[in-house]
Amino acid sequence: MDNDIAVQEVNRFILSVKNNKATGCDSIPPEAWKTRVTADKEAASLTKLFNTIRDKRLFPREWKRALIQPIYKKGNQRGHGIVDGFHYY
Repeated sequence: MDNDIAVQEVNRFILSVKNNKATGCDSIPPEAWKTRVTADKEAASLTKLFNTIRDKRLFPREWKRALIQPIYKKGNQRGHGIVDGFHYY
C-alpha cells in the first residue's frame, strides 16, 4: 500500500500512552510497552504487523474480545453504576 505506517509513528504513539492505565486482555501495562518499544526491533515488528493487518484487511479475532466490568457508584452494588444506560438481564 502507498502510505505504510512508519516505525517512528508506532514509537511515537506508544510513548504517548499514559502510564498507570488499565491493561487489555494481554495484561501488559503501558509501561512495559514503552520499555520494549524503545528497542527498534520491537517497534519494527509491531509496524510490520500493523501494516500486514491493514493491507490484508484481516483483524485478529482475539483483538475483538473485551472484558467489561461495571464500576459501581459509591454504596450501590445492585447493578446501577456509571453504565446506567445498559440493561442487565
